[in-house]
Amino acid sequence: ALAAFGLTALPYYVIELALHGETFLRAHFGLSLVSRATGNYGIGIPGGAAAYLIWIPEAEGTVTATWFALGTLGAFVFGLRKRRGDLVMLGGYGLGVVLIMSLLSTRLPHYILPAYPAAALGTAGLYAVACRPLGLDRRRFGVLVGPALAMLVLIEARLHPGGDMYLLQRPYG
Repeated sequence: ALAAFGLTALPYYVIELALHGETFLRAHFGLSLVSRATGNYGIGIPGGAAAYLIWIPEAEGTVTATWFALGTLGAFVFGLRKRRGDLVMLGGYGLGVVLIMSLLSTRLPHYILPAYPAAALGTAGLYAVACRPLGLDRRRFGVLVGPALAMLVLIEARLHPGGDMYLLQRPYG
């Protein structure tokens, strides 16, 4: 899980380092980490230990918050009840990232980015499980549902600021 976290977080650091060089290192590791180490939490999103739970619905919208919750907490609980190790692992990883980053007092949205792919896979796993009892061929049904859900997420994402003010997002984001 630690290797997966590092690999999924790495592109952010590589891009920002390439774009901003030493300024990025000073601001990110110097200012941000030193501020947190000295108890100054003025940097980042508000909300204390619940910062990410508050931030996701407010900044990214209800649709994103819903599929994120389904893909993490939903997949984890369902996986435990039905003895599905794959769903337990995906949901647990996503929940673990959010919990650990909250406990470490990280207060910037990009710290939990590695949880999103796990949440998406957890949501897809729940979708695959739900298709069986409904008698749906998930491959045929998925040709319509997958793109429709992707469009819904993209449309809602355009209506919410997300991490723009914290991440200085650019078109490549």
